[in-house]
Amino acid sequence: MTASSPAPARLARRGFTLTELMVGLLLTTIVVAALYNMFVTASYIFNVQSQASATQLRLRSAMEQVKDDVRRAGLMSTPNSDRDTTGVCPPPVPRVHAVVHGQGAGSDQADLFQSYGNDLSPDTLILSGNFTSSAAYPGVLLDASRIVVQLAPWTGPEAWEPSIYTQDGFELAFRPDQYVRVSNAYGSAQFAPLASVDGGQRSLELAAPLKFSSDGTCGLTGTGDYLEVNPVQHVLYRIEPRRRGEADMVETDLVRSFWDPAGQVPVDGTDVVVGQNVVDFQVWFTVQDPATPAAALPDDPDLSDEEGPEVAGVTLDGTAGARPDLVRVAAVRLCARGDREDARWMFRPRAEGGPLLSVNLDGDQTMSARVTCLTSEVEVVNLSLRNLQG
Repeated sequence: MTASSPAPARLARRGFTLTELMVGLLLTTIVVAALYNMFVTASYIFNVQSQASATQLRLRSAMEQVKDDVRRAGLMSTPNSDRDTTGVCPPPVPRVHAVVHGQGAGSDQADLFQSYGNDLSPDTLILSGNFTSSAAYPGVLLDASRIVVQLAPWTGPEAWEPSIYTQDGFELAFRPDQYVRVSNAYGSAQFAPLASVDGGQRSLELAAPLKFSSDGTCGLTGTGDYLEVNPVQHVLYRIEPRRRGEADMVETDLVRSFWDPAGQVPVDGTDVVVGQNVVDFQVWFTVQDPATPAAALPDDPDLSDEEGPEVAGVTLDGTAGARPDLVRVAAVRLCARGDREDARWMFRPRAEGGPLLSVNLDGDQTMSARVTCLTSEVEVVNLSLRNLQG
């Protein structure tokens, strides 16, 4: 018993061999490397998904704003003052078109959009209508050029009081660089440009006197004893450059501004950023001629191509020959990029008619910022409800 006991003791004192240590170290390194790689991959996917979610959220918010304004295009106004000769006389100068579309007109900063590396040519869109309220307001004509708007006393909860009841809200709704539409009990109407607005007195000074007609030829029929007044605003959508941080970082936003129809310029101080980091803005239309209302709307189900839905030769550029009154549906596509470039996302030139996948920010096209696009259709309801003949 005593002589055989040293063998187990010697075995207990024996350590790991060098080979065992190396194998153990190798296995440990493999496991740690796999865990690290899994952590890095999970972090990367999490960051990519977070950026994609933020981009989609910005796109959806911007798209809803554009769609809301498109739905209101022509509201309490006219689809096309050049053809609306029965209810509006004399026609306004400059003309009022509910939709004015500038195809590729948003790429005034050509070098900026070329630097994205995909030959982007964003559109512009000008919409006219009442974008403040859905009500016409009674007014009293003090003389041919001055109207006092009479707002009934607000009887609802104070927190729900419409902004137009305040001085600032009134002056935002009725702007000197915009129109008002004045109509009377006989159904005739005129568009009048505003010269000045006094929100405290709720008075409007017209740039030109209203015209009245006793025989119904042209002008407001009858007298000015009862008038309804509503603002007719013009809003402009376009992509504008925005540079912050590093000098070589290219940043652009989708901007909404009031548009001065007389000066043909955006109104200073009215810019509102609708969507950040938007890199492309495209608008297409489907139309229907009231002369053949039974004809099917021309359409193109593939909105990924550059042409988009057919527009049947209808121009919407604001000229006298334009036919915005034929528009029934607008298709809008917005594309926005991530906040920064992705080292794992190689730059991909857009194939002809293909989707926009990436844009370049720093001139080095070995990596790029991911691009997410959103396309949606919206009925231009105020134009659909008014099939103007002529």
